[in-house]
Amino acid sequence: MNDTDRSKLGLAILVIVLATLLRWQGGLIDGAQWVAVVSATTWAFMVGQVGAIVAQGYAVQTAAKAVAIAKGVAAAGLLLISATAFAQQLEPNGLFSDGFDVNAWACSDPIAPDGVPRTRLVLSDVDYSAQHWPVRYRVAMTEWDNVWGHNSATDAVTPWPGVAGSAPTLRWFRRTSYVALHFRTPVDPFPGLASRFVAPSANAGPNLTMAISRGCGDFRLYLPTPGCLAENVPTADVPMVYWQFADTSPATACNLQPDTDYFVNIMQTDPTSTLECTTVLCPAAAWRN
Repeated sequence: MNDTDRSKLGLAILVIVLATLLRWQGGLIDGAQWVAVVSATTWAFMVGQVGAIVAQGYAVQTAAKAVAIAKGVAAAGLLLISATAFAQQLEPNGLFSDGFDVNAWACSDPIAPDGVPRTRLVLSDVDYSAQHWPVRYRVAMTEWDNVWGHNSATDAVTPWPGVAGSAPTLRWFRRTSYVALHFRTPVDPFPGLASRFVAPSANAGPNLTMAISRGCGDFRLYLPTPGCLAENVPTADVPMVYWQFADTSPATACNLQPDTDYFVNIMQTDPTSTLECTTVLCPAAAWRN
């Protein structure tokens, strides 16, 4: 095996590892399967390197090749050690030993929390106010700040918790859409920091379900408290989720923790409902009081 062949082998192994990692991050395989593939690939590389040494007759022909092979074996060994350490941190249910769930962050697409497939909305026009104007065009539906960090088409972003009274309507929301908007709470929140979402009558349409969860697209498994879920909320100025930094009223309030990642997940409760909307697009609104 010459240096060119060895480089090709290394590149092929890197492609396998990265492709498998992407499949794990996308939720197609779990963490344990990723570790297994990385470990097997690493051992194959190490065995191949040793075989190359033997095949060359008297170990290696030059000191340069010896150094190159030693570096390759060392790199493969480090990769195996890293994968093993990762595996040791995982508990059988996919949780890290500190409680962080690797599956919660995987934004599955579609989801089916009630048996009906929902596709994640990742881009939408967003308008503000009861007059549905002004409009921010082609907004990424990934972060809280992209939606509630504004209240007009031209204002600069206001970091979380965003603009008080922000009144966004997601124009491209479909009957079978869901949104998952990520945010991270501050390390030291202001005392008494709290807010409530409302389903406004200014955007009359089918009832909505909202959840604040540690999981992307989750409406059940990773809720901080039962009050983090508001189901089948009519668009009639009815309160949705109320969030706070406290330990009180867990049944009716969403009790958040400092320095923690969450998602605001929203879907149309009944995708077949024709209440105030008979088309494929049924814009959804969650205004922040």
